[in-house]
Amino acid sequence: MPAIGAALAERLPGWQLRFRQVSWGDPAVGLHDGTVDVAVAWLPVGGTRIAHRVAATEQRWVALPATHPLARRTAVPFAELAGEAFVALPASAGPMREFWLATDHRTASARVGAEAATADEAFEAVASGLGVALLAAGNAAIYRRDDVVCLPVPDLPPCRLAVMWRTTDRRRAVRVVADTCCRCM
Repeated sequence: MPAIGAALAERLPGWQLRFRQVSWGDPAVGLHDGTVDVAVAWLPVGGTRIAHRVAATEQRWVALPATHPLARRTAVPFAELAGEAFVALPASAGPMREFWLATDHRTASARVGAEAATADEAFEAVASGLGVALLAAGNAAIYRRDDVVCLPVPDLPPCRLAVMWRTTDRRRAVRVVADTCCRCM
């Protein structure tokens, strides 16, 4: 985020960014209720009138308790995970929940062992053995811990990180922030 702040200081002198963390339970990532004007989130999001530009694409990985039998592998095919209990986003997350449960790649409904509204909650649930969780490859490094092992799931399509804004918001500053985020990520 420091690179984004520095770039914006040049393009929008006198403006100050405020960062907010929005619960995973909000399918519109804070855009519909006005909590944020620009969001950075993994697609897909719910709601209408949200424009986006993809800033990054990453492989999906799985977080497993360090004691899990699959934790010694170098990668895990999704078929070997499909029957596991999963840590899911809240039901209110809509399409985001379905994406991170890989619903489109299952022959049966996911078994949900726990729900989590934040990354910290998800990793605590995984470490406690309540389930496994899909995540973006880059988040595996950010949330590294001794009690959780993260491995690639090579047969799932990648996830896409996007910069988003309301289509009805025509302010120049919103476009400048969105463009800068895309360039700096």
